[in-house]
Amino acid sequence: MKTIDVKLILNRPVRLTYLDYTYWEYTISESPFDPGTYGAHLSLGNNIEKHKDRHIEVYFPRHSMVSEEFEINGDKYKLRLINS
Repeated sequence: MKTIDVKLILNRPVRLTYLDYTYWEYTISESPFDPGTYGAHLSLGNNIEKHKDRHIEVYFPRHSMVSEEFEINGDKYKLRLINS
C-alpha cells in the first residue's frame, strides 16, 4: 500500500498532469457538522479521452489526517493531508 501526501486545500480542485496527458485531480472538503473531519473527491483520467475519467470518493476517519484505504487498478492507497 502506498501513502500519497496531498496539501490540505479546502474546496478547491488541485490537478496534477503528466507528460502522457494523464492526470489526477482532488478536492478536499471538511464536514460542516464536524470540523476537522475530511473527505476527498478524486478524478483520474486522460486529457485526450475524457469519457474514460474515473471518480472516487475517499473517506477519512473522524479527525484523522490519513484516509481510509482505497483501491485503483488493483493497487491500494491512502491519502495523507499535509498543512501547507
